[in-house]
Amino acid sequence: MKKNLLFFLLIGLYTACTESDPTMGLPTDVFEVTTWGIDGDCGFMVFTFDVNDVERMEELVGSTAIRRNQRMGLSLDRNRFAEENLRLRVRIRKPLESELGFACNTRGIPPRPVVVVSAQRIN
Repeated sequence: MKKNLLFFLLIGLYTACTESDPTMGLPTDVFEVTTWGIDGDCGFMVFTFDVNDVERMEELVGSTAIRRNQRMGLSLDRNRFAEENLRLRVRIRKPLESELGFACNTRGIPPRPVVVVSAQRIN
């Protein structure tokens, strides 16, 4: 009996530790964006949202008074999407407080960050 309980406990623990949910249970939405390249201050990819999507994006991740249509992609793959002027379809979510522990060189106010859950090129 104890062996069976231990076996199921270990299976449950393994499953809980190996499944990763990039959305972290937070709301996400899909947008089409254009890449600007890597931010020289913080080192993250910067992209712009279409003007028609700014309000919908701000409802999801929060608003900002400046650079409203620009965001830094915290988990956007720089090896695949580092070029400027790429059109991407991205699924984003609001970052957790624990994901905001990065340092910038303070060359000005950087674009507000978002977490990119998935991204693909579009033509």
